[in-house]
Order: sequence, then C-alpha cells, then structure tokens
Amino acid sequence: MSGETLGLLALRGESEANIKSGKGILLRVNRSIQVEGGRLVLPKRTALQRVFTRGKAGINCELFLVCFGCNVNEPPRSCPAVS
Repeated sequence: MSGETLGLLALRGESEANIKSGKGILLRVNRSIQVEGGRLVLPKRTALQRVFTRGKAGINCELFLVCFGCNVNEPPRSCPAVS
C-alpha cells in the first residue's frame, strides 16, 4: 500500500472512533432532531408540499431556493423594526 492509502485508512479509523464516541453519538442525535424540525417547518412556512423536480441536483437546488427565500423573507432579529 502507498503512504497516501495508509494515511487515509488512519484518518478513517480516527473518524470512526469519533463517531462511535459518546460525544459523537450526542452530536448525531442533536443533528437528527434539528433536521426533523427543519423538515417540518418548511411546509408550514411556505406552500411547499412536495418537490417538483427530479434528480438529486434538482431537489438540492429547489430546497436551497426555498430555504433562501424563507431567510430573505424573515427580517433579522438583530435589526430594529422599521415602521
């Protein structure tokens, strides 16, 4: 095996150890909860009930645009209210 392959195997082992550690498990659970919450918020805040494009790239693009629109539509909390 080449040195590059051995280095990648070492990094893979380190990554797997991090994922299986207590902190890694907690981070994955938190991320899962955040994703589920975000997935439920989108249909409530928008008219998005289903994705109309096909293919992974099209779905990613459509969801990106919907999320971008939600962020643009919502005023930042740090800015004072404009009357």
